[in-house]
Parts: sequence; structure tokens; C-alpha cells
Amino acid sequence: MKRNQRLGLPYLHVATLATFGLICACTPPPLAVGRTSGPDADADMGGPGGNGGDHGVVSGIVPNSASAPVPPSIKLGSRITFQMDSASIAGQGSVWTPDPNGQWVNGNGQRFDRSPKEMSGSAKSLQQYDVIALDDKRAVLLKTEFLVNPTPYLSNVSYMTGPAGFAGDLWADPDSLQKLPNLSHDDQKIARGPWKVGNRTTDAVELSHSWPNMRDLFVYDLKTGLLLQHNIAATGHATPTAPDENTSTGNSLLVSIAITGFRQISIPWAGSPDPEWTKTLHSLTYNGTSIMSTRADNQGAIPHQFTAKFAVLKRGAGWTSFNRTVDAGNGSAGPPEPIVTTQNELTPLWIAPESLAKLQPGQTIDSDPLSGLITRVGQTQNGPKGPMIDIVQGNSVMEIHVGYDLKTGLMVRVDNQNRGTFTHVAFELRSTD
Repeated sequence: MKRNQRLGLPYLHVATLATFGLICACTPPPLAVGRTSGPDADADMGGPGGNGGDHGVVSGIVPNSASAPVPPSIKLGSRITFQMDSASIAGQGSVWTPDPNGQWVNGNGQRFDRSPKEMSGSAKSLQQYDVIALDDKRAVLLKTEFLVNPTPYLSNVSYMTGPAGFAGDLWADPDSLQKLPNLSHDDQKIARGPWKVGNRTTDAVELSHSWPNMRDLFVYDLKTGLLLQHNIAATGHATPTAPDENTSTGNSLLVSIAITGFRQISIPWAGSPDPEWTKTLHSLTYNGTSIMSTRADNQGAIPHQFTAKFAVLKRGAGWTSFNRTVDAGNGSAGPPEPIVTTQNELTPLWIAPESLAKLQPGQTIDSDPLSGLITRVGQTQNGPKGPMIDIVQGNSVMEIHVGYDLKTGLMVRVDNQNRGTFTHVAFELRSTD
């Protein structure tokens, strides 16, 4: 699966690239899942460690994982949150860059310039996975990433799909995990024991792999099948040493990804029948403006115009797939990208009008304790096609207003301001076909 899909929109921060390649401050509308056209499609998914959906650590160790059932703990609306802490550590020795005036000459007569290794640093982020489509074969998830500095703000949004039995290593079938034998080899280990998660302790199984320059560890809860911990330790190749250097080692990367939350999201419109007009819909077109600045007030920033078009590909039970194309107005439009929308999201492309009619201004839809994001109902106001109601998402550094037409339920206006990344994206519905 493709992540961080920019779709030919230069200068636009990736956090705004979810539905149009552009939305959404928190839980973007349509599902960008690479080759996927629905929950049963065969597309790849990357989990916390970047493994492919059909070829992760679980599929390589757990027998019949591709056909395993969904763990009982996983349901539509499940949200799994991980905290990722990463650090890079500079190795010993120097960095050598080819330079005709360099002071160091190798055995072939080539000259190099010398500089110290500078790679030390650390970062903290949150990764949230929402299960938005699920059957006995495939799972589709919305992945939302936040940088923490110190308030979480959105840094990336993507959509992923994989076998329902292990979904990109995010979970595994508990019965299959219980049957794994203990192993202790130089390059692979399987061990069982207690594992502390927050203020509780659970029974877990550890799966570890080792290579010459890398080691990773996956820890799964034997009761729920959920991934509890993923650690990565990697060291790069050593650089050449100079005559006055005793040693040289590669830079190191340490990553710790630990589960910090698991809960069910209750969405008022989840499972609602799609509006009747969607059965004959062919395409949607939106016009918009994006601004990326180096200042919180966007002063001096140059706005960039874009047009996003969605052409219907296929309809299923509760989901619709599209080919999405984005034209930035300068010939930089990328190729069509398949996406999917479903009402099991907090901000889908449409919401059933009868569900919108039941919403009350000020009503809280969801409050996430880890990201601080609150989703609430805004005010009813005039939209481009008539009266519309806002769904508002935000925390202290970001806010997005998603306007839905009260008559049709269609998303007709979005205004997304992220003070953490100094980006502002706004767009409106231009036409339907």
C-alpha cells in the first residue's frame, strides 16, 4: 500500500492529504487504500513497524494466520493507540564526503572532506488505528499519526487493509498464539511471560528476530491477541576510518512502539444506509485552496489552488470506492488513486440525512483522551447548496470544520487549520454528476 500519497500537490503538508489528498485534520473522509476497492480487496497494509499487510511477522510465524478469524476483541469502531518513541545515535568516527580539495586521500588517490557524525535526536508520536471496515477475510483501518510537541498535532493520515486474522501485525489470533512453541535460536526466539501494560500485567508472547545489523521484537497479548509492544534496534554500516581514528561505527536507530489505549468509538451515523442519491452518483468535484507557511498567522504565504475529482468505481454494502484525481493547476496532477468512503468514519464523504437531523449543536461525538481531539457538532449555517451542519474536530493546536448538506448528507465544505504545522486548507463542492 502507498503511504504519504501527495498526488502531485507540492507545498501541501501531508497532514492535509487524506481524502483529497488533502483532508483531514483528524479523521479524514475517504479511504486511500492503494489497490483496494472494498473490505474484501487484496491490498497491502503496513503496521507499526512498516510490515506489509499480507506478509508481516505474524504470517511468517503463526500457522494459517492469513485465514485465521478476527480476534473477538476487534470490532468495527475499535481504536488502537500506540506511543512511538524513537532516537538516533551518532556512531563513532567521521563522515567522509568526496571533495577535490579534501585533506584525506585514500589509496586510489581520491580526496575527501571530513566532518563529524551528527545524527543524534529523539521524537515522540502517537499512532491511532481505527477499524472502519471488517469482515471474515479483510480489515480496513484508518491510521492517524500525531507528533507530540508537547500537544499532539497531526502529521500524517493513511488507510490500510490486510487479512482480518492479523491486519499488518496489529493483532493475531489468540488461539494460534497459544499454540506457538517456545524457540531459542540465534536469529529467532519465541518466549512467554508476564508483560506490564500501564498499571496492569497480562500474559504475553514475545516474537523476536535478529539480523547482522538489526533486531526487532513483537509482543502480543495472549488473551486478546493485541500487539502490545514493537521494538526496533538497527545500526548502519561503518564508515571508512582515517589514520588518526581507532574505530568507526554506524549510526544507530532505536524505536519503541507501545500500546497506550484500546477502546470502541461510538459514531451516531455508523451503519446508517447510504443516501438514495449515492446509488446513481458518478462523480464529485471540489475546488479548494491550500496554504503552507512558516508562521502561525500564515502571513506572507502564497495560496495554491487545486481541484479534486472523485469518479465512482464500485459500490458495496456500506462502502463506495472512487478513483480520485487532484489537479494543482500547474500540470502536476498525479495518477488516479482508488479510495473508499464509509459511514463508519467520523468524517466520511457523506452522512445519512436522517442521522444529521438528530444531531444537536454542541453535542460531543467523541473525545479522545490520548490525542486530546474532540469531535463535536457545530452550528447550522448556509452552505454552497443550502443549509448545512458542521462537524468540528480539534484540540489546542488544530481545528477542522466539515460541513454536511442537511438535505443530501453530502460533504460540501471543509476548513482545516493546523497551527502545529502552519497549514490551512479550505475547499467546497463544485459539482456532482
